[in-house]
Amino acid sequence: MPTPFSLIAALLFSQLPTIAIATAEPLSIFQATLAETGEKAPEISTVELKAVLASKSGMVFDARPPREFAIGHIPGAVNVAGKSGVPMSQYVSDIRDIDRAVHGDKSTPIVLHCNGPFCGRSKRTSEELLAAGFTHVRRYQLGMPVWRALGGLQEIELEGLRYVLEGDKTALLLDARGTAELRGARGLTLSEVKKAKDDGRLPMEDHHTRIIVVGADAAQAQAVAAAVAHEAFDNVAFFAGDATSLRDIAGRQASGDAGAEVRSEEPPDSAVLTERLKGAEISLQQALAASTAEGKPISAKFEVEKGKLQLSVYIANGTSFSEVIVDHKTGRIARVEPIAGGDDLAAAMAQGEAMNTARTSLQRAVAKAAAVNHAYRAVSVTSSLKDGRSMANITLMKGQHFKTITERLD
Repeated sequence: MPTPFSLIAALLFSQLPTIAIATAEPLSIFQATLAETGEKAPEISTVELKAVLASKSGMVFDARPPREFAIGHIPGAVNVAGKSGVPMSQYVSDIRDIDRAVHGDKSTPIVLHCNGPFCGRSKRTSEELLAAGFTHVRRYQLGMPVWRALGGLQEIELEGLRYVLEGDKTALLLDARGTAELRGARGLTLSEVKKAKDDGRLPMEDHHTRIIVVGADAAQAQAVAAAVAHEAFDNVAFFAGDATSLRDIAGRQASGDAGAEVRSEEPPDSAVLTERLKGAEISLQQALAASTAEGKPISAKFEVEKGKLQLSVYIANGTSFSEVIVDHKTGRIARVEPIAGGDDLAAAMAQGEAMNTARTSLQRAVAKAAAVNHAYRAVSVTSSLKDGRSMANITLMKGQHFKTITERLD
């Protein structure tokens, strides 16, 4: 029985005679595509994708669900929420969020990718984008499997790291600082990578092992991850944050508790809110994305106002603040009202100060929290400062149960 890789090879090599006519130079695997016919959105090769990422000449969207993105994605790719009301087997990205990400410019060059030759997510998303009037949509249909097979690195998000350390006991955590400070990690500096093949630090009997590299910063972690990948390990990811922020996570890996700081906490009128939320068709993430047209989101929440459900987002524009009301049925902005004084202004000013030093948007923080906490729905997020650090306090709901997770934004 042919393996997936033999099928891919057959598809690639079947195109060689045709491609050879068009160019005098030999075709490398990095220049190959599936050469699919009958698809409206054309394909691009690995070398073309790398060029787009390096030059930032287009936006690369990962068409997979948020959890898969958080666990490992192509560095530089972005992710949006899935289209609501669609079964997981027919998952497709919400093109309204893509439209917002490109600020309504339908001529923006867009590249989509997902889980390889047999994945339909990027195809379905490309079809919806073209039908909506986008004019420059392409697909990297080789996707994550071939990207990894060709030595491509993955970037792992904080929530994905937590998820992996909790659920994958075979995963290997490497610390590029060369220390064993993080519980369960193996120290490995860039100069030691080749030596580690013989001293037991690298899993030489299983080159498919999931390997995650952390470091003092993104550059250090990425450099060691690249060196490990070049030793024929095909499932290597790096964490772009500071490894010192992971002490608590790594400690929980050994104890079996890989969650963030979590508190059971019910919002006011939780019973009424739970009931009213049954009629909401828009997620908190979508409301945050919609409100970016008016300014920088600094908090958002579902609330019951005069007995009716309301979706409110506070935004900052320099030193001024406004409340954006988003229609929870359509995702459109219903109205924008300035925040002029009182407790609301004091709260907005504190939230704005917290977001001034944030490196992660609230939309991204909420999407990651929702991806890791399966079946929970985000109902509020508030930015704050804690010991000088930017934090997001995210309240999640499942049934009648509420919990609040605190995540770093810096």
